[in-house]
Amino acid sequence: AVGAWVRGGSAQEPREVEGITHLIEHLLLRRTAHREPEQVSELIDSLGGSVDAFTTRESCAITAHVPADRADEALDLLLDAIFAPSFLPEDLEVERGVIAAEFEMVQDSPGEIAAENALLACWDGHPMARPVLGRRQVVRRLRTKDLARYHSQHFTAEGLVLVAVGPVDQPAIERRLAALPAGVWRPR
Repeated sequence: AVGAWVRGGSAQEPREVEGITHLIEHLLLRRTAHREPEQVSELIDSLGGSVDAFTTRESCAITAHVPADRADEALDLLLDAIFAPSFLPEDLEVERGVIAAEFEMVQDSPGEIAAENALLACWDGHPMARPVLGRRQVVRRLRTKDLARYHSQHFTAEGLVLVAVGPVDQPAIERRLAALPAGVWRPR
C-alpha cells in the first residue's frame, strides 16, 4: 500500500473557492503532464489492485493497494498525479457534472442532510463544518486557471505525507522523492 496525502482540505479553503480541493481531487487521476487519460486508466487497470482519490475536511489523498512488485509504478502514478496534474476545460466540465450529481445525492439523502446539519450545530460556523463538496455556485464558476493557481499554492512538498507499507525499499523511495524537481519535495 502506498498513499500520498496533501495537508489541506475543505476546512482550509477560502470562502470564495469552497469546493476547489474536491474538484482538484476529481481531476488528479484524469490526466497528468506525462500521461493522457487512456494511459492513466490503462496503468491503473494493469496494476492489479486499486487506486483511489478522496478529499476530507483536512486533506486530499491518493492511495494505491497493489501487489508488491507493482509498488514502484503505483508510487510513480501517485507522485505524477499529485504534483503534475493537467487541468483542461473539457475534463473540468466532465467532473463538474459528476460533482453536480454528488450534490444531488446529498440533497436526496436525509442521513447526509442530518450529518451536515449536525456539523453546523457542533462547529458553530467553524470551517470544519464546511461540506467537502463546497458550494454549488462556487464549483460552477471555477475555471482551470483557478484550479492551477490553487494547486500550485497548496499541493506542495511541505504539505505532503507519503506512506508506503509492505516490502518497500525506504532508501529507494527517499531517492525517488529527492530526484523530483526542486520545490516539489525536500527531504527532511
